[in-house]
Amino acid sequence: MSSKEIVLKAAGGLFGDKDPSAVDRWVAADYTQHSTLAADGPEALRGLVAALPEGFRYEGARVIADGDLVALHGMYHGFGPDPLVAFDLFRVDADGKLAEHWDALTPVVSPTASGRSQTDGQSEPRDLGKTEANRALVVEFAEKVLKGADYSVLTDYISTETYLQHNPEAADGLDGFGAAAAKWAEQGKNLVYKTVHKVVAEGDLVLLQSEGEFGVPVAYWDLFRVADGTATYTYAGKTFRFTVDNGIVFHNTYAADGTKLHWEAVAGSMKGASEDVDLHAAEIVPGVFLVGWTEKSGMTVTHAMNMNSNTVHAFWTYETENGRVGELHTGTLEEL
Repeated sequence: MSSKEIVLKAAGGLFGDKDPSAVDRWVAADYTQHSTLAADGPEALRGLVAALPEGFRYEGARVIADGDLVALHGMYHGFGPDPLVAFDLFRVDADGKLAEHWDALTPVVSPTASGRSQTDGQSEPRDLGKTEANRALVVEFAEKVLKGADYSVLTDYISTETYLQHNPEAADGLDGFGAAAAKWAEQGKNLVYKTVHKVVAEGDLVLLQSEGEFGVPVAYWDLFRVADGTATYTYAGKTFRFTVDNGIVFHNTYAADGTKLHWEAVAGSMKGASEDVDLHAAEIVPGVFLVGWTEKSGMTVTHAMNMNSNTVHAFWTYETENGRVGELHTGTLEEL
């Protein structure tokens, strides 16, 4: 099994099933603990799992694997009166056991300055072939901007057009982050990064684990999604009128990060229907995207979207009493 598979199975047994015996299967005898919730060693973890309350559950958002390091990002329910957003970082040893653990916990905040949550957005790493380039970019950003405080080069690393923020106190964009930083400074909480301890990278997702000061000594956990010099999804954050050759007209609204879609049929045989779906997307050639999703009904939909000509080839499949059938359609896009 890969390190990612090991951590997911271990976390499922420990915190999903709340099974203390999972410690014997998945935890090394010399388990090193950096969390304030438990001491070193498997027995301390066993005690923590055995004491989990009845209503405890973990809601995962994403997983990032980098060699023997695996980071989980999600939300714990039941540790206290309010849910906690969490990063958990595990090191897996050569025997396939959890050997070391770090974590960071912070309360869920709602509403947030950006309107998006602390954990939503893209759930799976993409552009796996660019892992090392993205790692190098984030490390350079950390050294020059975060540690070096050279904000004159900030736009060399952060997009001036699209900077989606999940810090609950900061709005989107450089202006939003700048306003939040100014407010923090007024409160005596300047962002000071002193040491970067871990960099965990998989594809376009890069996690920095650092320490510094924010009025008081703190640990920083920063997760970045990296896109290249051009927008990864040119349809992202926009609404289109999609007119299909069978007379159905949809209003398709794409999330700002391009990973979710809200569609609504406004004309034709499906008028009044709507749904929110998670997207799987890839840019085939510049400006042409293959976008797919599965709906609650079991229907599968794939769009070949040509944003250069604003045309779509759509293929969907669904069950009938005579078995599964497919339909191929064409259509046009008009930005609203």
